[in-house]
Amino acid sequence: MEGYTKSTVNYARFMGSLAKCTQASLIFLGIPLDLTVSFRPGTRFAPQEVRMYSYVLEDYSLSVGGSLQKTAFADIGDVDLPFGNLKRSFEVIEDLIGDIVGDGRKFLAIGGEHLITYPVIKGVIREIENIVVLQVDAHMDTRDSYEGEAFSHATVIRRIAELIGPERIYQAGIRSATREEYLWARDNTHLYPHDVLRNVGTLVKELKGKKVYLSIDIDVVDPAYAPGVGTPEPGGITSMELFDFLYSLKEVEFIGGDIVEISPPYDREGITSLLGARIARDLIIQWGGGV
Repeated sequence: MEGYTKSTVNYARFMGSLAKCTQASLIFLGIPLDLTVSFRPGTRFAPQEVRMYSYVLEDYSLSVGGSLQKTAFADIGDVDLPFGNLKRSFEVIEDLIGDIVGDGRKFLAIGGEHLITYPVIKGVIREIENIVVLQVDAHMDTRDSYEGEAFSHATVIRRIAELIGPERIYQAGIRSATREEYLWARDNTHLYPHDVLRNVGTLVKELKGKKVYLSIDIDVVDPAYAPGVGTPEPGGITSMELFDFLYSLKEVEFIGGDIVEISPPYDREGITSLLGARIARDLIIQWGGGV
């Protein structure tokens, strides 16, 4: 169990974390990969900022109806990545996630850029077959290549589709794509664009009984509520709509998830990092038995 920390660097822990992961049913970790963001870099700093802003919050969530005090989770720090080496970073992330899932634990990761989801899914499917991925995002991220690169924050969902099959991908909140991306997703994935609450009832029916991985790109939220992102896209949902959406998925069996693309250098007054901390707190309580 304590072997997880051989691959991580310790920082201040998320509010309410156990000191050791021996008794934890849920693992919290940072994955500060920040190599392919095409507009505004800085996501490597998000895990530490989200931890810091977690201490602004109360331990009880009125939205979820539960408390971190009743949740056995452990923050194991940030994955120690070899900066600039994408291939080796993928291997380190995949191995660590495979170990966590192999021990029967759920997890919540804070990116980092959206590309972290690719090696995370590779680690998950080592241990769990037939998972589905729920992507909550402003962007489709299904390009086959971006600027000549197969692995990018703009291609991550396309690469994941190659791992698990596009029919196992559900996309919610999308409001930006190339024409080619849209046509590919329309014909291959389960696409629920724009307002997430409009489609949540259908999503719950589709996802119940499945083992679901949740990936939240914070830019699904309108920049008015989440300005500190790498690739802002006007016209998104409010932060409260996102909370309501996540709570509406309480009957879905989540095996793990991530929150990605928070970019603290562009985060005026810490608004986006605080939002990330609130999302993380609520998911930890909801998934970790704190209700």
